[in-house]
Amino acid sequence: MNTPGKDLAVARAIAAAGLKSAIDRGQNFETELATYAQVAPAAKDLATLKSLAASGVPTREALTEQFSSIADSIIAATNQPPPDTGIFNRLVDSAKGLVNVRPVGDVEGEGTPAIVARIENDLKQGNLKQAEQEWQSLPEDAKQVSSDFENALSARIKANKLVSETLASALGSTAGAPVAGTPSTPAN
Repeated sequence: MNTPGKDLAVARAIAAAGLKSAIDRGQNFETELATYAQVAPAAKDLATLKSLAASGVPTREALTEQFSSIADSIIAATNQPPPDTGIFNRLVDSAKGLVNVRPVGDVEGEGTPAIVARIENDLKQGNLKQAEQEWQSLPEDAKQVSSDFENALSARIKANKLVSETLASALGSTAGAPVAGTPSTPAN
């Protein structure tokens, strides 16, 4: 029995799975998005995904590496001495900067080092939305230093959400589709 509607639903599901896989690799996904657009031209999130497709979105591992590389700079941005500090205090502050010690893991506290530790921990655990919420609680100086990271994190979160919805919609449209090689009516 030929079921063109179900065949299209299966094609959408396959194209959506390919799109998800391409996005998860963290590279350009224009080809996979174009394939999905051919079988689902009315999909509501195509324009948003298209804006991310050329550059791709960073993987969780890439985000973790990016954040780890700027973590000390984020903390340092909030530990700047006041401009009217004397020469002796500047020398002491400068000496403190020679050794960087910062907390790691799920650390309690509201200071920048604790927030940075929690963001890093959330990234390692794959809790991207929680990492973004923690980032929002950083002081402005720290946000300025890490704005590129936040843009990348936001793009990954947006892409994850859109592709999950796309895949769920595509798979949902295949529900009840007959499986190849099985009868469409129960045998007696």
